[in-house]
Amino acid sequence: MAVPDARKSLDVLANEWSSCTRCELGVRRYEANGRFVFGGGKLGKLMFIGEGPGTREEEEGRPFVGKSGQFLKFILSRLNCTDYYLTNAVACRSCAPMFDSLGRPILTRENKPRIVDEAPTPVQTEACKARLLEQIYLVDPVLIVSLGTSAATTLMGKSVTITKERGTFKEIEVPGVWRNAVLTEKKQQWVRKAKGAIVAPTEQNQVRYLAMLTVHPSFALRFAKDYRDKNNFTVFWQDIQTAVHTFNRYVHEVMGYDREENINLNASEIEDYAAEL
Repeated sequence: MAVPDARKSLDVLANEWSSCTRCELGVRRYEANGRFVFGGGKLGKLMFIGEGPGTREEEEGRPFVGKSGQFLKFILSRLNCTDYYLTNAVACRSCAPMFDSLGRPILTRENKPRIVDEAPTPVQTEACKARLLEQIYLVDPVLIVSLGTSAATTLMGKSVTITKERGTFKEIEVPGVWRNAVLTEKKQQWVRKAKGAIVAPTEQNQVRYLAMLTVHPSFALRFAKDYRDKNNFTVFWQDIQTAVHTFNRYVHEVMGYDREENINLNASEIEDYAAEL
């Protein structure tokens, strides 16, 4: 993995990855003339990481512009939160053709294969992970909110059951720009002699970030009419509320000023908005 450069801009990073074909998503994007979806927003604030761009996102080249993105932004607006950055675990659309029960492709009215979005595979997220980690390092958020299984698994580096671990806070590590001196293994010294030359072993430093795990807004919307206690629709917007509250408390305690904040979201208003999407 390349060492992130703190002097690099996000525009430079986006340009470096814009022609990526490390996995089949990049190959498909190139062949279908799709768009690379990098991310955008404010630096050093809240950072939301989803799974991958969908149809609308690929068309416009921006993350979270479809229904799930509109739902997330609606909740954030009701919390008076505008300090955030949006991106995804993969920067190319993950999709596949639909088939009927007999294995035949389902066609559109234009007689073209019907395409459905799907979660990126572990191979695909791993191919894009270096870009995501460097993007996190350059955005330098106070708090990361991972949305969905793919984003959580990528950040945690292990399989995550998001419905069980949602609402929890985790610490993740991102490769930094500097290298730290380390002691030699055998003699526990700062330098050693190797092939007649003095060598000082080093290791890349790791920057720690706080991350909160929750479900993806598209998954939450499937439960908009589920009125049981603690359904996935309700816990999603409650998790987002908790994340914004945590960020606001940090701003107050560390930076010393209060932020206008609406802590108590109106459940009926959120349900009505979801029904209109």
